[in-house]
Amino acid sequence: MGQVLSWLHRACTENFTIKLLALVLAVALVFFKREDQVTEVTAKVQVELRHPEDRVLMTPQVNMVNVTFRGDYGKLRRLRTDEIPAIVMNLAGVEDGQLNFDKRNLQVPPGLTVSEISPAAMVVKFEGKTVADIPVRAIVEGEPQSGYRATETTVEPKTVKVMGAKSVVAGLEFVKTKPVSLVGRTQTATLAVALAPTPAYSRYAVDEQRVKVNFVIAENRGTRVLSKLPVAVLQKEKEEFYFEVSPKEIAVTLNGSTRQLSMLDGESVDVYVETKGLGRKGMYTRPVAVNVPDGVEIAEITPKMVTLVRRSRDPQEEAPDSAVDAGVE
Repeated sequence: MGQVLSWLHRACTENFTIKLLALVLAVALVFFKREDQVTEVTAKVQVELRHPEDRVLMTPQVNMVNVTFRGDYGKLRRLRTDEIPAIVMNLAGVEDGQLNFDKRNLQVPPGLTVSEISPAAMVVKFEGKTVADIPVRAIVEGEPQSGYRATETTVEPKTVKVMGAKSVVAGLEFVKTKPVSLVGRTQTATLAVALAPTPAYSRYAVDEQRVKVNFVIAENRGTRVLSKLPVAVLQKEKEEFYFEVSPKEIAVTLNGSTRQLSMLDGESVDVYVETKGLGRKGMYTRPVAVNVPDGVEIAEITPKMVTLVRRSRDPQEEAPDSAVDAGVE
């Protein structure tokens, strides 16, 4: 065992400098050999297509391609893929068909070559561009609060300019707003609303186009009949006589909001007949007056006229047929 350890010690210490230099040279040789090795790396490169403003590209655009660079390992290692300029393709004068991505359009760093571009081509098809005023349609969703309804919806402006391929713009009957919710609303309002995106190969002439959506919220209206409403006779309390009314009850047909009509009762409606100015005749015909809360309309009173019969507060002073003999007014 001692002899083995002694041999290992001599192997590590004798000619140490020469052995260390040999190790360094070996590592350097491997490194430089690797730097000179030819290899490949693939990077994503943007594509910029330039074409005249009066034409619209009607096919899907390739915005990025995979470019395979070939060269020494050392140069490829120093390649900054995010700094590679975009491939610029000038399509002025290019007709419909296949467009190849030419390696000559790519700026290649010195010492490197391009071995492949994927995809290698794209299909192009063009159409003339046009601009038109297109009507705007407001899109509303949901229902207002119970008892209310949307009676009218308008937009301002009524049209907006849309530009794009002639066939696309010509086929547009209208453009839509983004949905406006009416859920739970009880009041009329005006909102600034963005427009929904236009179809492919078209766009709005103004970026972030918005319109005003006006919607009118009104209460639901209906009709209600209140029957058997007692008719009050208005007269002075200290008079020597009083009036009997016939019929004693009438019916009133009312129009108004369903919410307000549902809360009405007999105490909310005043029904009466005036006796001011009546003389000593025994019988009179007078119109019925009805007072209702604000917002409620009187559609019909049945009957409209009632009969008043004059009675003495002292029964001995009243002849049995005095009402009949006195006549009717």
